[in-house]
Amino acid sequence: MSDKTAEQADPEAGHGEQKGPRFIYAAFSAAAWIILVHELLERFSFYGMKGILTYYLNDYIGFDDDTTTILYHLFTGLSYLTPILGTFLADNFWGQYKTIAILGIVYLIGHLLMPLTALTKNVPGPLISMLILAIGTGGIKPCVAAFGGDQVGKENEEVLDGFFAMFYMCINIGAFASQLITPILREQVKCVDDSCYPLGFGVPAIAFGLCYVLFLAGTRTYNIYPKPTSPMLNKAMKVIFSGKLWRRQEETFDESKATEAEKADRAFIEDVRVAVQVLLLFLPFPIYWALFDQQGSRWVLQGKRMDGYISESFSLTADQMQSVNPLLIVLVVPIFNNIVYPLFAKCNLLKSATSRIFWGYLICAAAFGLTGIIELLVDNTVPVGLPSGQAQLRIYNANPCPIDVAHPDEARRIPARSLDRFNNAPWIVHLRNHTGGDYRPVLNVTRHCGSSPPGSVQTVWLHLRPGSDNLVIVADAGRVSAALPIPASVSQTRLRLVHADPRTSGSPVQFGTEPGRCLPHSNLTSSGEGTVNPLLATDYCEIASRLDVPMYIGDEHKYSVPLSSLPSAIKYATVYAEFNASSSAVTYRTIVDRELNPLHITLQLPQYLLMCISEVLFSVTALAYAYSEAPANLKSLLQTFYLVSIFFGNMIVIAVAAAPKLPKQAHEFFLFAGLVFLGGFVQLFVIFYYNKIKVKNSRNQVVPVEIPMDSVADKKLPEYSEESSSGAASSADVAKDNTDVVGGNDGAAKGYR
Repeated sequence: MSDKTAEQADPEAGHGEQKGPRFIYAAFSAAAWIILVHELLERFSFYGMKGILTYYLNDYIGFDDDTTTILYHLFTGLSYLTPILGTFLADNFWGQYKTIAILGIVYLIGHLLMPLTALTKNVPGPLISMLILAIGTGGIKPCVAAFGGDQVGKENEEVLDGFFAMFYMCINIGAFASQLITPILREQVKCVDDSCYPLGFGVPAIAFGLCYVLFLAGTRTYNIYPKPTSPMLNKAMKVIFSGKLWRRQEETFDESKATEAEKADRAFIEDVRVAVQVLLLFLPFPIYWALFDQQGSRWVLQGKRMDGYISESFSLTADQMQSVNPLLIVLVVPIFNNIVYPLFAKCNLLKSATSRIFWGYLICAAAFGLTGIIELLVDNTVPVGLPSGQAQLRIYNANPCPIDVAHPDEARRIPARSLDRFNNAPWIVHLRNHTGGDYRPVLNVTRHCGSSPPGSVQTVWLHLRPGSDNLVIVADAGRVSAALPIPASVSQTRLRLVHADPRTSGSPVQFGTEPGRCLPHSNLTSSGEGTVNPLLATDYCEIASRLDVPMYIGDEHKYSVPLSSLPSAIKYATVYAEFNASSSAVTYRTIVDRELNPLHITLQLPQYLLMCISEVLFSVTALAYAYSEAPANLKSLLQTFYLVSIFFGNMIVIAVAAAPKLPKQAHEFFLFAGLVFLGGFVQLFVIFYYNKIKVKNSRNQVVPVEIPMDSVADKKLPEYSEESSSGAASSADVAKDNTDVVGGNDGAAKGYR
């Protein structure tokens, strides 16, 4: 392995006339292109895995909404805390290249464990995998952008700007593509139960494996700088914790008698003092990030309860809706730079960083206010999920006489022929003293038919999961189905068959004309567990139509399921084949197990758009403004605390989710909307207070708080330098020092994340 030093860069680069975009991209070295492809694949892997995480925890593992939210934000928060570890290792031990290479192995292990642990439903495996992934992705995050900048060199600023514009575009492309593709893989491919999370996680793992191999393969082409001998972040933290920052030195310091080392030390202490004061601006940031990151948790959980059909054969899932964010960023940023900002500037609006940040808070509040309204509408049109610790049984009586069903805690008489769910209120089974495992209640069924001996009892053993919704059919002649679970949420209609004719045992079943759409083992098999003469049942089969669907048993067409005459929002249905033993006649009935919410998932688009606009106004502007205020040699300190603010934002979400639950989820959305609305005014106060206490540094003059931003394309951060690129914590410096900070390129906003 041969390291290329800075001296090997082309000394003539950057001189001469400016070139167009085609020349800029042609000027990228092979190493620069490798880093760009690496970033695209790495972001594909991260957002692909993270995109289906909420569904995985909620539907597959079986956590309730609050626990799912807590685990999702714990993973997200750690992903923004562990960059501090990567910074420390790169600055003090390994340098950027080795940090990416070593922690990349950790990252790869986490990616490989996700699909492996998804082969069977378990809790420890996914949690361990998520922890390892958080360490890996966070560890390399502060190194990749800076290392990419090293491959371009600092001599030609135009080429460097073009590199980071392309770098952030790769982030958006990777995020957009993965959040569209992985939900399709996890839902439409069947490998475990009715989904394939091993494939959904496996493809991102393969993507990262490819990008890691590509990174190592390009080693001989890289410019590899040595780690800094005295990292600025380390020096700053020593000053802060040593107490020097708080001592008054004006009266004792005589500049005329001081040595150069003493002058440099004093100047650095003043720089740290300024940087710490700038950090005051970050105090309200966590509340904004608390709302922003819920796009992947609470918003997905909301979308799961809505109708995702786009056409008869195509549907959009709630986790695919996340791909709207990177797509909108690409569209919104240039619109704001070229149209919105110039237009509003004519009315003297949105000309300062302060006003943009403030409106970012307010529009974020509007997004969550709208989310709360949508949630209320959803609650009014679909039943809320079961409380924690409960399971639901829907007992259907196919007998021509009433039956008594007794549970240790309750008994109920079910009227005759009660297959219509609207005449049969679901029986809620309360799981008392339940610690989280599956529940196995015993039902005693007594038939009151003339042919039955009085008091004859049929004993049925059931197997229920906490929080599950289940269907039980009691057929004629005492035959009973097992507890047939009704899944919580999918985007397409699904059908299954329950048959009372024992002669059909083992027969394959198909709905529609497309083979292979049924789940594994979609034959008519025994549904009984501890029952006598159990009914036969199939798993659910996916239907790509809302029209009447033909049903085949074996090769013979038996029935057409009348979907067109059922509620348009049907989501799950069971076809019950009632068998008359004396005449061998079969009568088919369709039971609606669950309906889609009639509210369409595209109603979430306005809240995604509002959140995107708030991100452009707040996220891009806030960090650019803070950078303009801080000393040039301490940008890495700002980047560290910026990431820490995202971590604390996720901790706020965890605290709210773990607190006693509000009556409705909509109330929680309104609570967050109110908090971020107040946060906007707190931010105004903090900026005002900061302006009062701001220290003027003789070497690094601070610009006024109300920095004009009429020409955002001209607003540059300090120059890229070998010193700033040598420490991993300075990756943000490199990335943003050489791009148009407030959305100067299409992907800038996403690059901050």
